[in-house]
Amino acid sequence: MNVKISGNKITAISTSNKDLENCKLIEAKGKYIIPGLWDMHVHIRGRGDIFFPMLIMNGITGIRDMHNPKRCYTAGKWRDSVNNSNSIAPRIGAVAGCIVDGPGDGRNYGFLVANSEQEGRLIVDSLKNSGVDFIKVYNLLTPKIYAAIADEAKKQNIPFAGHIPLMMDAVDCAAAGQKSFEHVDNFLQYCSTKKDEILQFYRDSVLIAKNEDFERIAWLKVNSFDSATTSIFFNKLAELGTFVDPTLVIDMPEKWRKRLTDQNMLSPKDVPEELAAWFGSKKEIPYEDDLGFDLFRDNLKMISYFKRANVKLLAGTDMSAIHRPAAGYSLHDELEIYVAYGLTPLEALRTATINPAIFLNRQYELGSVEKGKLADLVLLDANPIADIKNTNKIFAVTINGKYLNRAALDSLKTQAVQAVLIKND
Repeated sequence: MNVKISGNKITAISTSNKDLENCKLIEAKGKYIIPGLWDMHVHIRGRGDIFFPMLIMNGITGIRDMHNPKRCYTAGKWRDSVNNSNSIAPRIGAVAGCIVDGPGDGRNYGFLVANSEQEGRLIVDSLKNSGVDFIKVYNLLTPKIYAAIADEAKKQNIPFAGHIPLMMDAVDCAAAGQKSFEHVDNFLQYCSTKKDEILQFYRDSVLIAKNEDFERIAWLKVNSFDSATTSIFFNKLAELGTFVDPTLVIDMPEKWRKRLTDQNMLSPKDVPEELAAWFGSKKEIPYEDDLGFDLFRDNLKMISYFKRANVKLLAGTDMSAIHRPAAGYSLHDELEIYVAYGLTPLEALRTATINPAIFLNRQYELGSVEKGKLADLVLLDANPIADIKNTNKIFAVTINGKYLNRAALDSLKTQAVQAVLIKND
């Protein structure tokens, strides 16, 4: 097929040579073209000089920014400035501004804290007026404050998404209209025969519990995982239309990475040494004991349950300036994990292409290779439907109609390395 790009749009897909008249031709015989990939859970945190080139060189042409305390009330302006610039950067599909949490120590992390229903409503109003695309809800929201935020978000006609608050039942959150749930590690209590006991612990003790208390609850989740309970829960999420962003790669212990790599389920990633060292030095490395290993095992189980229930998945990594996953490369790990544990390569690709477009209500212009859609595309050397690892074999990327060949992509890698070296100095 010939794919014709005029400006920033696909204007023809055909086998006719007439479409090629007066065009600059790029020979792509034997290549495979896919829509640009999306990472639906990132935290740029002012490090676009590092992250943007790493994302684009890995074929990630769109992102959803989930929390940026430095831009709490200016996130909308930042989104527009990036999207309207002529720079080589991913399309920013949605921004949250700041996380909205309940009573606790959230302010220490740059969160907006609602201590009452009225405060929750005022925060929704102020964030909406600042230009954010959605409200991100978080762990310590109480049921009453959460309900006020959900109600105000509906009145203000703005989506809300994020964590399942620890004191809430996930089905109640989905029924209230929460558009997406982030991180499957928040799901295990809903796959447990001890769900009521676990939720009661969070309601009674979450603000005063000690590490050993949380460890006891974590072991309870592991030891009470139940297939029938899990299926019922996921079927309900599918019925309510809630999207799920698993972000498995952020919680992957090194023991699991080695196991998956040794079994050829994960492809080796050619991360430059300087970038690997910078990301590897970050905080919040998943713990490597038996509990961490078993928790991740149960997280992996969920992929096949999502598939059977037809829950819509969004591919995301939780990459940021304080987390371990290397920007860009980690999304390919995420897709490979999905295939290793139940999805077909095509189903995995959908989690990073058409599903994000549907979630953002932009499927009319993004998410597939079709005439009239925006030219965010990745040209591959091998067929990703035959092997999902082939998404790593990038020949070229087109972002908003700008064509970047292999040399241009390698130049972006150099830019990212230089930005990290400057940061370290």
